[in-house]
Amino acid sequence: MNFLTPLNRSIQSNFRLETFFEGNSSAEGLFEDRFGTIRKRFNVAIQGSYDENTLTLDESFQYDDGSKENRQWKIVILEDGTYEGRASDVVGKAVGEIADNTLHWRYFMTLPIGRMLVRVRFDDKMWLMSSGELLNRARVYKFGILIGSVTIVFKKESGSLGRLASDQHVDISKTQTAL
Repeated sequence: MNFLTPLNRSIQSNFRLETFFEGNSSAEGLFEDRFGTIRKRFNVAIQGSYDENTLTLDESFQYDDGSKENRQWKIVILEDGTYEGRASDVVGKAVGEIADNTLHWRYFMTLPIGRMLVRVRFDDKMWLMSSGELLNRARVYKFGILIGSVTIVFKKESGSLGRLASDQHVDISKTQTAL
């Protein structure tokens, strides 16, 4: 199966990336290798802005080893409701769509591993939880072999929670689990 094939669009959702990420949000997460060993932990501060059909995310990462990283995503919302995203370390474009209050996001990325830059494939899912948090689980592959996974919990800053609650409905009967 080509990983860029369309997903099932039969289920409608009120979850929208542009609504969740507009304004300030934060996240914490970790990277586990394929054996379940935690290799890195990190925190992220995110500033999101939405203009016309483009969501811009400025992400500032702080890793447990003291290193820092910045990434800017430009995510275009297409007429059919799907998403296309670009960032400097994404190869080509990320493609995604929402169903069941879940975003399925797929892309290739170049990551520094040791002293090398390695191209890997991300198969990413984000679930909007009834708490208003966004749970992200990404599986990372090299040559089709799982090399690890990233788990992240995104939270809206306290001033932005009211907008999330009124604009986005979470039907937990349709929410899938990450496990």
